[in-house]
Amino acid sequence: MNLNTCPVCGSTAVSADGLVSAKGPQVTFPDGSRATLAGWWRRVGATFADNLILFIPTELIQAFFIAISGGYIAAVLTIGAQGIYFIQLLKRERAQTIGNRIANTKVVDATTGAHPTVQQIWKRWGFVAIYSIVALALGYVGLILAGVVSIVDFLLPLFDKQNQTLHDKFANTLVVLAS
Repeated sequence: MNLNTCPVCGSTAVSADGLVSAKGPQVTFPDGSRATLAGWWRRVGATFADNLILFIPTELIQAFFIAISGGYIAAVLTIGAQGIYFIQLLKRERAQTIGNRIANTKVVDATTGAHPTVQQIWKRWGFVAIYSIVALALGYVGLILAGVVSIVDFLLPLFDKQNQTLHDKFANTLVVLAS
């Protein structure tokens, strides 16, 4: 068996036949289990798929509530509806949204590698929800502030050794390849 180190990410790739495998960076948990961290493009794919799935329901909710109560209430309710999607799916045994299933990733506790707690799932979604609501509440300044936080959150896995976003760090979670 050969051990090879990737010149790009520094991870060790092992294959029974001596060929270099395409595994990404790995993390080892206290119980000795290991997981491969999801790469940035895989995470982007999962996010894109989830946003595509949520597009029509989000637009319908917004249109309905804009008609009866105005834009601000519609936006807050839309953020809430998206939260229901993310929280309910991540609470399940697989800890995957539909986008995660498509990208073959799942969310785990960063310390133990176990299923994330309900509190972690709420914190993970809540981080994104709060900067979205700040954008609504503070107008143009809030939009700029939320935009900067959103961009940093989106790009941080490119520079973080555990491929974590800000919302992962806040909730102490990792996104790993599903087995």
